[in-house]
Amino acid sequence: MDDPVTELAAYFQSKTKVPDEDLVRLTRAARAAGDSWKAIAAACGVREFRDAARIVSQPSGIIPSAPAGLLVQ
Repeated sequence: MDDPVTELAAYFQSKTKVPDEDLVRLTRAARAAGDSWKAIAAACGVREFRDAARIVSQPSGIIPSAPAGLLVQ
């Protein structure tokens, strides 16, 4: 795929775990192409704060307060 946000969305829609390297590569490519953190988080299925609870928490156990926080920890 040519669009990194579309590729991220495909991973999350298929419920396939995104390899760490791909998550970093696709996120960097999306940001370099001008995509917003909001668009990237939405592609990852994060639309509300509660969506974050089932995906990731910080080492402290605290869930990031914004969807973009999931991708920049």
